[in-house]
Amino acid sequence: MPVKLLSLFTVVLTIVSPVLSAQEASVSGGSSGYDATLEAIEPSNINLSLSLAGEVPADISRYILARNQGARRVDASPDGKYVAFEWSITGNRQLWLVGKDGGQPKQLTFGSGVSFFEWAPNSESLIYGADNNGNEQEAYYQISLDGQQEKLILPSVSGGFRQFGDFVDETHIAYSSTERNQLDFDIYIANLKTQQSERIFDGTFGYFVSSVSPNGKYIVINETVGEDSDNLYLFETDAMKMSVVSKPKRRANHNDAGISWTADSKGFYLASNIDRNFTSIMYYPVGGELTLIHESKVDIDDVLVCGKDAQFLVWNENNGGYSQLRVLNIKSNATLPIPALAEGNYSVDCNIGHNSIFVGINGWDTPGDIVHWDIATGEVTNTFVSQLAGLSKSQA
Repeated sequence: MPVKLLSLFTVVLTIVSPVLSAQEASVSGGSSGYDATLEAIEPSNINLSLSLAGEVPADISRYILARNQGARRVDASPDGKYVAFEWSITGNRQLWLVGKDGGQPKQLTFGSGVSFFEWAPNSESLIYGADNNGNEQEAYYQISLDGQQEKLILPSVSGGFRQFGDFVDETHIAYSSTERNQLDFDIYIANLKTQQSERIFDGTFGYFVSSVSPNGKYIVINETVGEDSDNLYLFETDAMKMSVVSKPKRRANHNDAGISWTADSKGFYLASNIDRNFTSIMYYPVGGELTLIHESKVDIDDVLVCGKDAQFLVWNENNGGYSQLRVLNIKSNATLPIPALAEGNYSVDCNIGHNSIFVGINGWDTPGDIVHWDIATGEVTNTFVSQLAGLSKSQA
């Protein structure tokens, strides 16, 4: 959040939540006991006025509106032609679509908001989740690329809190849900055509689908351990057998930066802080052991394999709260020069088979831009440009 915007929110919070002096605190309670004559102070709704653009100082309304002007959660289509993203410009998080080279964004969903979305492998549709008035018990829907065909593929279940995982193939998805006993997250595979689900693994507490291999034979499953750690497993869909990838005695995180498979499904990349202070890039060959690829002195996000020949390993480094994009040529072990990008927090996506990297930038004067970087040519172009609700960059 920009510093100026944070300070204005602090002012508002101070108004509705006043700090009592020591004398006032004593009257309200403490050693003197409860004062029944004291009236409670409750916040009330205030209609915010909107100043004219260019006025100095600008009122807080424009800063609040500016936060809804940007894209969130950038996700490139498998064929590299489109970028899907969340946008709250309507007041709810909706699913939007824009072409790789920019243009007019298209709104795909119009309900009370989406909880997640994911591209189908053929790039012709997307799956998204939505709950009933915020009860967090999701139903899953599938919507066509043009937004004109939409269907319910997995109705919500009472007591079924779900977390989407990944596509297994064009007609099957893997996810976790508590619908068995309203307590433990189990692993399911659902057939999108028949709308039937099969429970393939009974979990205890939290077991979630991280990723599915390109050939659909392996599911990476993470088991939550405490608030920020996990154990990692590999589930074979043919044999219905689970094996341990990493279950360290000292807690570690393996999943937060994502799981990215190689094109041949022989292994995957991840970031883990196992036996170290910061997350570092590691590789797991199926049936083998975790191998360190890149040691880091800062935490890592968005680990991805991409490129026309799947030769690039992409990740984000968190340097003092700002993202730094990194790209490694896996075949030559050489790092690529990174083009100049606006500073901020990045959301990155790319796909195997294409030399496009899409970067969502949430910065102090870019509350959700999307840029397209062609690795082959080095060209950087704007796919989506956010607005500042009438504020100038000097005011942001």
